[in-house]
Amino acid sequence: MRRLQSILLVLASLALAEPPKRTSLPRKTSLHVPVWSETAEPLDSKEFRCLLNGKESPVRKVRGAGDDMVILLAIDLTEDLTHVESARQALAGAVDSLPRNVWCAVLKAHDNLEVLVDPTPDRASAVQAIGGLTTTGRAGMLTTVEIATAVGDAMIEKSGVRIALLYITDSNAYNYREDFSNPVINSTDYRDLSRRFSEGLIREKILKVAGGLAARETPLFFVHLNYRSDPVNEAYQAGLMQMAASTGGTGVFSRSIGEIPEAINKVMGTIVRHSSLEVDLPPRGANGWQIQVENSGRTLMFRPRFALKGSK
Repeated sequence: MRRLQSILLVLASLALAEPPKRTSLPRKTSLHVPVWSETAEPLDSKEFRCLLNGKESPVRKVRGAGDDMVILLAIDLTEDLTHVESARQALAGAVDSLPRNVWCAVLKAHDNLEVLVDPTPDRASAVQAIGGLTTTGRAGMLTTVEIATAVGDAMIEKSGVRIALLYITDSNAYNYREDFSNPVINSTDYRDLSRRFSEGLIREKILKVAGGLAARETPLFFVHLNYRSDPVNEAYQAGLMQMAASTGGTGVFSRSIGEIPEAINKVMGTIVRHSSLEVDLPPRGANGWQIQVENSGRTLMFRPRFALKGSK
């Protein structure tokens, strides 16, 4: 993990920087595809097969559970203190139990993304940062997730190690600075669908963010501490799951305080055992690829698509 020390400044600078102006990018020659299974049975690294747009593409390297990894742990907690305390305790235990080859960074994700702890093998510093978090501010997952995945992608490019972004969130669609609950209604048109579909704005936001994540390689995972059943939040929560799946990650929603520890341990276990395939990209042609991964007939979870930056 020594090579990670040279990229710690990349994490801090990217997290706080303005997005760079778009310039011509060098041709991308490979893609990192996260792959995992619902079962704990390890995947055979020699049996992976990857298809891009239906054509087999060489797998350069497979990095699995025994290889180095960095978890970017983004905390987005603004609501019920009883849920937050349960999450802090469970998360501290999960981080303390991480394998030695896994480093952890702690980020605060409200209006902006703030680096609290750079990637480190020191469990005590990560646990201390988790324990000291407060619940002030607005929900921040939607407003920070693109820059957080950009941080992860920079680390992948610099080091090649496995990277995963994990949000611990209790975000409420009504607690963002942007108002997703008040679509503009044409008062003269009784047929205006905004009257019936108040979740339209949050769906539009999710689609926009998911479009940006289609060009990222960092898988997004999350644990949501408090499932809500009103129409706007149901649309929001379905969108979070859609966003995570589009990157090759996943999420879990807790419906009670008692479910929070299990949810955190489940997602953390998936993150630690996931594999990352470095796959050759074709030399020319498509701005995006449909992805299929196979491994000895196993049922696998992986991102369905990758789009080059700037493509639609």
